[in-house]
Amino acid sequence: MSLGTVLDESSERITYGYFDDVDNPIVSDDGATYTDGGTLASTKSYEWNHSIGEIVMALIGRGLVLDSLIEHDWTLFQEFPWLVEDESGLSVIPEERPGIPLSFSILAHKPA
Repeated sequence: MSLGTVLDESSERITYGYFDDVDNPIVSDDGATYTDGGTLASTKSYEWNHSIGEIVMALIGRGLVLDSLIEHDWTLFQEFPWLVEDESGLSVIPEERPGIPLSFSILAHKPA
């Protein structure tokens, strides 16, 4: 889950709820893919938001132990038109804009 699934492209307004709404998925039909090339046989997709709390609780519920949770101010793709590419090729928030989390990493393990 990222803020991109909550905010519109301008990040000026909230488009979808942050918390999962199982009865109202985000529906798109545009054929876009996050991969490099390829063609989709079916272009209609259904997506549901999952909050960080929901993801963490799902891991704990499966018996995993959380080792770390880190939010990042970068993402691997141009999620918003106002993001800029840094020297390593990541999409980051320009210095003149306030910081928001764009991605996160979780490290967990299954106890022996």
